[in-house]
Amino acid sequence: MHIYKSRISIFFLTGLLPALLLLTGCSKLIEVNRPSNTVGNDVIFKTDERAVTALMTVYAQMINYNSGISLSNGALPVFTGLMSDEYVKNSSSADEQDKMLEEFYKNVITRTNTIPDISFWNNGYEVIFSANAVIEGVAASGSPALTARTRDLLNGEAKLVRAFQHFYLANLYGDIPIVLTTDINQTRTLSRRLVSEVYQQVEKDLKDAFLLLPADYSAAGNTRYRPNKWVAAALLARLYLYEKNYPAAAEQAGLVINNGLYKLLPPANVFMINSEECLWQLEHPTRGNAAPEEVNFFTPAMQYNKVPEDYKMFFTDPEMFAYFSTSGQMIPRCPMTQALINAFETGDERKAAWTDTVPVPVAPPYNGNGYRFSHKTENINLDGTLSPSAYTVMRLAEMYLIRAEALAQQGTDLAGATADLNKIRNRAGLPDLETGSREQLLAAVAQERRVEFFGEWGHRWFDLKRTGKATETLRVITEKQPWSNDHLLLPLPQIELINNPMLKQNPGY
Repeated sequence: MHIYKSRISIFFLTGLLPALLLLTGCSKLIEVNRPSNTVGNDVIFKTDERAVTALMTVYAQMINYNSGISLSNGALPVFTGLMSDEYVKNSSSADEQDKMLEEFYKNVITRTNTIPDISFWNNGYEVIFSANAVIEGVAASGSPALTARTRDLLNGEAKLVRAFQHFYLANLYGDIPIVLTTDINQTRTLSRRLVSEVYQQVEKDLKDAFLLLPADYSAAGNTRYRPNKWVAAALLARLYLYEKNYPAAAEQAGLVINNGLYKLLPPANVFMINSEECLWQLEHPTRGNAAPEEVNFFTPAMQYNKVPEDYKMFFTDPEMFAYFSTSGQMIPRCPMTQALINAFETGDERKAAWTDTVPVPVAPPYNGNGYRFSHKTENINLDGTLSPSAYTVMRLAEMYLIRAEALAQQGTDLAGATADLNKIRNRAGLPDLETGSREQLLAAVAQERRVEFFGEWGHRWFDLKRTGKATETLRVITEKQPWSNDHLLLPLPQIELINNPMLKQNPGY
């Protein structure tokens, strides 16, 4: 998908398929000229039920299982985890995908690497286009059967999603086009806008969403699959933290913490469906044992602690291990780095709940040096089924750590910052920290963010960048040498530069 495509339409009939069935099954934009039997916006946005179905296609695009790994279903933790210091690339083969993973791990991404194009840029702007289509469809509808409440819900959720995608694209690429329409005449020659300008639009969309969305989850049948106003507040808190607007960040985080709808849970329960800690989750597809795409990179198919006793010999017998591990079934493609493993304090319950190990034979050449992998988003039972889980987008723990960091940065309420920090530590089974200096508290917050949010939505990569710690942290890693600060941004797709002369490539590419 390019942002200058000739036609954006997800609402049309083909043959005898009803429009609503097509919408329900659609997982990505269909970019074709409108056929003669098109069902237009005047039909789709005629009633509440039909209009909500259109909105659901936006969330389907985000989780997007039919199109592989993408921005909102696992690409962020995998590829930013490799670019930072969370994961290593363990697989070794001559296939193109493995070569592209190697480039992310070494932070030397070439212009022929299609992952930035397909998994981030294309998917991000596809979702933005779909959100814009919903906003435009609501605005164009004069149907009295499309109620005011549904109009508010659709506008609020679509603006929140649009803000969410723009935020991540700006943090991946730097200056980017701001896309607020599906009109080709406006999008085909858009230029890059400063990150500060992107953030202004993100803030505007989120403030609108906060006013339009309800305070509960009634619109989603009391599931967490559709965001409410507190998700908008949470994203505003994150935005203000990135902008170093610390008073506003603390205020917005406090709104979420104090509304009484959420609570911190034991680590083992955090990522369950409708978890009270989660603000927003994406619903897994209902077919089979679907799990986020990141599982294919982080979690081996066979896990020692979850296989029958008869299968454990595969991990202890050197010959059997050598044979079966080459299939990729027993060793994660991207295990955790030793630095991340060492970051957990003794007794941290998050390490026990969110990670596991692949034991290896004690005989040479393995010598008992196993692999540790993360499995926050997937739990395999002995019968091969998945425990109840959903793909968590935002959760309460982030609000406590945002407020702690914002208070520490201001230096006026170090006791309050410490109290928020200790909420997260106590939930993980760790003792309180004493109130220290501003610098000590900021270091403690960074440590908690590292072990709390590893493998989630690129937090570690973006934290290193926004705090100015990326270069000093990553340039000492052997595989990332020689280091260049150009590595901190991804390259824009070459096809975009060819078709739109208003776009310029990032330095170093």
